Amino acid sequence: MMKKLTLFFVVNVLLAFQAVAAIELDVNLDTYTFTGTNAANNYKYVLSPYEFTNGPQFQLVVTPIDPTMPAFFTSNDLQDQNYWEPMFKYYTQQLAGQEMTAQDNIKRLYLGDVRLLEGQFIDYNNLHVINFDLTKDYILPTNCLLNAGQRLDEVNVKCNGPMLLEPNSVPADKRYDVNVNTTELQQVWEEYKQQFNCQYIVNLQAETGIKSFSIVINMGHENEEQVVPESGMPEVDLTDNGTNAEGFFVIDGFKATTTGDMTAVKMFGAVYQAEGQANLWHEVAAQKVNDGNWQATGQNIDLLKDLVVGNTYILEVYLEATDAEGNKYYYNNGGENYKVRFMVGEQQEPVTFYDQETAGLGLIIDGTPIDFTLNGDGTKTPDGHLGTLQSLVIDNFWVRCLRDSGVELGDVSLQWRLLSKNSIINDWNRVDYQYQNDEDGNKLKKFFGADNLYIDLMPQCETGQDYTLEVMYQLIDSHTGQYYFFAKNQEVGRFYFSVGNAGVQGDLNGDGHVDISDVNAVINMMLGKNPNTPAGDVTGDGNVDISDVNAIINIMLGKR
Repeated sequence: MMKKLTLFFVVNVLLAFQAVAAIELDVNLDTYTFTGTNAANNYKYVLSPYEFTNGPQFQLVVTPIDPTMPAFFTSNDLQDQNYWEPMFKYYTQQLAGQEMTAQDNIKRLYLGDVRLLEGQFIDYNNLHVINFDLTKDYILPTNCLLNAGQRLDEVNVKCNGPMLLEPNSVPADKRYDVNVNTTELQQVWEEYKQQFNCQYIVNLQAETGIKSFSIVINMGHENEEQVVPESGMPEVDLTDNGTNAEGFFVIDGFKATTTGDMTAVKMFGAVYQAEGQANLWHEVAAQKVNDGNWQATGQNIDLLKDLVVGNTYILEVYLEATDAEGNKYYYNNGGENYKVRFMVGEQQEPVTFYDQETAGLGLIIDGTPIDFTLNGDGTKTPDGHLGTLQSLVIDNFWVRCLRDSGVELGDVSLQWRLLSKNSIINDWNRVDYQYQNDEDGNKLKKFFGADNLYIDLMPQCETGQDYTLEVMYQLIDSHTGQYYFFAKNQEVGRFYFSVGNAGVQGDLNGDGHVDISDVNAVINMMLGKNPNTPAGDVTGDGNVDISDVNAIINIMLGKR
């Protein structure tokens, strides 16, 4: 049951300072991963180690939250306590006993479509690698990276739109490689180099390899396609937000796009205990859809097979492509692979019913339509004591449920029967659903119903007798034939009534007499303990209220 497997960031224990901040901060101290999110400005950053040689070596990844909307920094962000600079100082003081700065410790910088500020990275002089992964027009502001060149080895630029370098935006006096993916970018960087007498070398690199990768995973509700970033993605920890793999955790397949003359694309995956390491890799080969597009579907790889409930495991995957000359290309998170930590939970039913507003039954009682709501927690409103009545009709029903993606509910019905004190009046009767809807646009949240049924129960009943109407809701999986029931043999599915004599005004319980029991019956209707019926409206004003109580008392006293 997929509880939204999000492959973009780790949901961890929230550790925030006391003051209010525009940037929300998630911290994983086990992996030294810091994730900041500014929803208003549509950006997030992930500051995390990419290796632990001589201590943690940090990289900073800055990307939009919603790639379709503008993402940007403001001067207020730089003052925010959860911006990476003050945040890094705070945690290094707490953990190492020494305040350190992010600008002195970040070695790799990955920038997406987020508008930067003038001079934002001007003194980040320990950067070795700067990567731009841009999908639209982009402006690099003045002084943004001006002094970042002391240790700089390469700048990698991918951009699908025009790029503008404002004056003094990149280091000029350091020799480093600028690798670009289009001739347009090559011209931009060459012109800037000539204008500002820069020492860098521009290289046009025709892209060959894997451009994109998305994996299709199902945790029980529906297939979810998750786009996987090329690099900079920390381990996803589902256990921190209480999400367990409960009986269903399946890889349906994956999609990939490539450049160059590729002959094969494969995904490799392994599942192992959290304290162990991958030693048994499984491969899934994709089919070529057309030039540069590959897809594998319908794999149905059960990740929970042979796993132990309650244990924590790691799912680790990476992608490999092979060209016509046998060269290998990898999409593997910068060599770290992509990892998801999860706990195996108890298996759940393929069809589950909601705790509230699970089902409904519409009855027409003495000519008045009354809708009953049956809840999965065993409650029912109004309650099931209908009182004494002269007519009873089943008018409609509905039922709601949540199904797994592998379940096809083609057979849904209301089952009903009548019972007396001493016998079953009839066996189970079946009423099929007439229509179905997907709730909240989710095809796995199902609503089934039927209207205008008009099933008259009175021909099977006798005056003066007590009866029970018993209902249940039956759903059948068309694929497996498995039955699922709601309210079967449960009190929530029972309605109690007596059949009374008609024609005696004020005789609500149908015993042929007007007495204090009829007064109590009206009071119970007023209090909502019994449903309102036409018999309770003694005055005929359309309401059941204190005037009807007085009317019955007057009948008892012979005043009416």
